[in-house]
Parts: sequence; structure tokens; C-alpha cells
Amino acid sequence: MENVIVTGFEPFGPYKYNPVQDAARELQDRVIGNKKVNSLVLPCTYKWAFESLKELIEEVKPTAIISMWLSSWVGGIRIESTAHNVMNGKYLDANGESPKAETIVDDGDYFLKMNSDAHKIANILRWEWIWVEISADADSFVCNSLMYLTTFYINQYNKKIRNVFFHTPWTDNFKNDIWELEGGKIRIPKDDLSWAVETIIKNIKEL
Repeated sequence: MENVIVTGFEPFGPYKYNPVQDAARELQDRVIGNKKVNSLVLPCTYKWAFESLKELIEEVKPTAIISMWLSSWVGGIRIESTAHNVMNGKYLDANGESPKAETIVDDGDYFLKMNSDAHKIANILRWEWIWVEISADADSFVCNSLMYLTTFYINQYNKKIRNVFFHTPWTDNFKNDIWELEGGKIRIPKDDLSWAVETIIKNIKEL
């Protein structure tokens, strides 16, 4: 049986909740197709988040990594295609760090493309009636750092690991905790988030 890793993050910045934390935990030990889910909830830190992920990569030797991050401004599941070699935090991370225009990897390429096809991912999710966007700019917070460091690691060591990263809006199970959203922000059904991950896992070899 193949292993896949699904990552979420602990709450960050002003947020007390994080839907991707719950989604990752609920998928732990699920078997989807012939793939076992190994979930990991990461701390909101620029570099130590990846160090935690790397330990699990080396332990379970996954064929794919699917990482999720909350972004309250996105209009659906937003597939990220490109990581940038920059840290420029809007919020303090969990270690109290707030780098400004610092590089993630010295002398690393400024852009790193994900090795999964964002358009194919978007298409399979649209067939499942899930709202989807595609982005080439993941901003420069911890989410982008995880994307960059994971992609850098896969490239550097020529790992045969399919790498997928997406942002999600709030999910509707938090409507009693997050009473009002600012204009332009949306909620999606909780089940859509879990189903998006399951659908990606089922189709991972095609992506």
C-alpha cells in the first residue's frame, strides 16, 4: 500500500480556529484507493514546519503530499502552482518571527514550480462541483515557505513525490464561531474540503 501525507496547520495570526487542522486530523489513517493517509498538523512557522514534514517524509516515504492552508480571501479551493523564495510575513509566526523580504533558501531560484498540474487538479475538482481557482502567487507567509521548501527538497533529492498545495476559504462548520465574514469572503461546505483532498488522492497519478 502506498503512503500519502496530508498536512494542515495550527491556527495562526488573529485566528482561533483553522479548518485545515480539522480536515487533516479527520483524514488520518484513512485508506483511499490503495493509499494510506498520514496526516500531520504543522506549527505555523517559516522553517520548522517543513522540518516536521521532512521527518514524516523520510519515515513513510510517500508518493504524494497534499498540503492545505486557510486563506479567508480566496473564492474556493485555490490550487497554487508556484512558490517564491521570499518570506514577508503579514502576521508573526508561532515563534514570534516576522521576516521582511528575506530569502528562504540562500542562492535558491526565485520561482519554483510545483510538480503537479494545477489545471488538471482544477478540472477534476470542477467535475465534482467544487469551487476552484488557480493561482501562481501564494503570497509570502508560512504557506509559501512550506511550498518552497517542500519543492526544493523534492527537486534537490530527485524524490518521486507528487506535490500539491491549495488554499481554502472558511468552512461552514465554523459559522457559529466566525459569526460575520468581511465583504468578499465566503464559506464552503466542510464536506467539500475533505472531498477535494480525497479526489486529489484518487487521481494523484494523473496530476
